[in-house]
Amino acid sequence: MFGKKHQRRVRHQRLMRLASVLVDRTILASVLVSSVGRPANPADLVALAFGRHQMEVTEEEAARYLDAALVERGERLLRPAGAVELPELDTDAETQVLDSVTSNQVADSLLFFRDIHGDPVTWTADEYERWLWESDAAREKLAQICEQFPDMPRPLGVGLR
Repeated sequence: MFGKKHQRRVRHQRLMRLASVLVDRTILASVLVSSVGRPANPADLVALAFGRHQMEVTEEEAARYLDAALVERGERLLRPAGAVELPELDTDAETQVLDSVTSNQVADSLLFFRDIHGDPVTWTADEYERWLWESDAAREKLAQICEQFPDMPRPLGVGLR
């Protein structure tokens, strides 16, 4: 009865809604446990799409929808776009970055991290402070949500009144 364009749009809307649900639950679970939880798995989206809407979805397509849901939510991708698994970490690259820093003053003012692809990243203290502030802002937002839903278990780090 409906055209193919309508069917594609409905399929896209359903998959994005399911991916958003999975991403939100994964992020909330990681905050409740107060650690970095496992990222939303494409296999979970495949199973959920089939269970709710009897839709056949490949893992590659599911990975793309999960990435889109993360980006739509304003989060960084936990893996390279479209990848099903996280890449291995390269410790040699981090050692090269550390060796390239010659001055003790520069070494004290820089912080070393790994980005979402596992590559070493250098942050200044100001950038790190801004990141911490944004994390505190996220905790405050979560505290407001906890106040709206008193039956929800409180995550660690969110104070009670």
